[in-house]
Amino acid sequence: MLQAQAQHHGGQAFDDVDAVAGDAKLSEEEKRSMLQKALNMASSNGDIAQVSKILGGKAKAFVDVNAPDEDGTPPLIYASCFGHESVVQALVEAGVDVDKQDRNQWSALMWAMTNRHKGIAKILLDNGASPEAKTSSGRTAFDFVPPDSDMSFYLHDNGYAIGSAGVTDDFYNPGFSQDRFEEEMAENEIRRRMMMDSARDLEPLDEFEEEQQEFDWNRCLHDQMFVFQESELDRILDIIITNMRPQRSPSQKPVPANMIFLSARYAHYHASHELLDKLLSTAQDKINDIVEQYQWDMTILAFWMSNATLLLHYLRKDAGLLEATTEFQAQLSELINEIFILIVRDAERRMDKVLDSAMLDHETIPGLEDVTFQHEWKLFKRKKEVKVEPLEKRFRPPSPKQRAKPAPRNVTSLLSSTLFVLDLYDIHSVITSQIISQLLYWLGAELFNRVMNNRKYLARTKAMQIRMNVSVLEDWARANDRKPEHYEYGETHASVLLVSRPG
Repeated sequence: MLQAQAQHHGGQAFDDVDAVAGDAKLSEEEKRSMLQKALNMASSNGDIAQVSKILGGKAKAFVDVNAPDEDGTPPLIYASCFGHESVVQALVEAGVDVDKQDRNQWSALMWAMTNRHKGIAKILLDNGASPEAKTSSGRTAFDFVPPDSDMSFYLHDNGYAIGSAGVTDDFYNPGFSQDRFEEEMAENEIRRRMMMDSARDLEPLDEFEEEQQEFDWNRCLHDQMFVFQESELDRILDIIITNMRPQRSPSQKPVPANMIFLSARYAHYHASHELLDKLLSTAQDKINDIVEQYQWDMTILAFWMSNATLLLHYLRKDAGLLEATTEFQAQLSELINEIFILIVRDAERRMDKVLDSAMLDHETIPGLEDVTFQHEWKLFKRKKEVKVEPLEKRFRPPSPKQRAKPAPRNVTSLLSSTLFVLDLYDIHSVITSQIISQLLYWLGAELFNRVMNNRKYLARTKAMQIRMNVSVLEDWARANDRKPEHYEYGETHASVLLVSRPG
């Protein structure tokens, strides 16, 4: 707001607005511009003395209490968003339009509801603010009031019933403990707020949605951050990290990355560097704990790799956070590399269990090992005579027991399942390509070492069988020849990071 709250704190201030209003050297237009900015700045910063001086003195003739600034935000919305109750009261007494909306059609009441400013919400409602006004996406003020919250109880106790805001009916409570019910409501609220106008602007989810405001990466607009209290930090991070389980829907997969990023924007541009450090360090610790706890669960690893790379992308794209979070970005890169190694290790562990039986012992052509080659060495060994099998037995389809034995398809199935999980959670295409390349490299090296270390595989018949088994892997690789989708400057590489192959 005026380049977020940060610019308001650092902007030009006018000690004597009456002097500006009476300055004969300034034109009428210059006075209006300067004093309107002074009113917006004072409303945003909660400077009630300055607001009262503007509205009660000579400057009043040059300001419009309903006029939006260059970001489309009027003074009342600044004051309501940041919790300046006395400023809201002063503006209301000056005749402000309580239903005035910003460029995303958010009203002051919606901001007060969202940020839990109960006193401000009551002032607005007492002065005729409409709870039926809608945002550009069709939401009303009620959508930002979770049932059984402090805000809903406060409104109920003061005689306001916005939709079903207030005490919920007992019908909804069976099966939930009170703590669990509150946790569910908090989680739903977090997701709603993540998906509200501000979060939608990060990555549009539907090309057919109505035209939306483009996300501004160079400054922090009021609807492109997540406002929170430091006392709520642990609870919020528990919901989006500790208790979060991998989500498959496109709207829910990036919830952790979006929430952490939008919270970081608020902490950096509006709050303090200390709050930003606490947010990022606490989030980092909680993510590390989840990764360590589920280091053998590829689904959870892929989910957090996706969110970690997306968060890193956001931080490097935001002009202010790029410089303020350099240490966290380095830690995040290390985490992504660690998850990369864990995913590869888990896939290798799964394939290792069937590698001998599926790739080295499996007979693509049964009976081939009994074939005698011309001029084959027979020193120190005598090959037993081969009994000729009847044709009907030789060409009989394999039995269910034989089909159940490990075969190359078991290995390709594991590769396919790994690729499916990576695609499911939108892993960066370059990282996906590197993971599959690493797994194929491991398969080749491991098969070679096992052949060289076991004499029974050092035979022409075995070599032919193994070669046919390997051809199944080659067919799979050709069928799944992924070309990374990210091209920059004529080269294929990750714009977020390059993960090195583990030694």
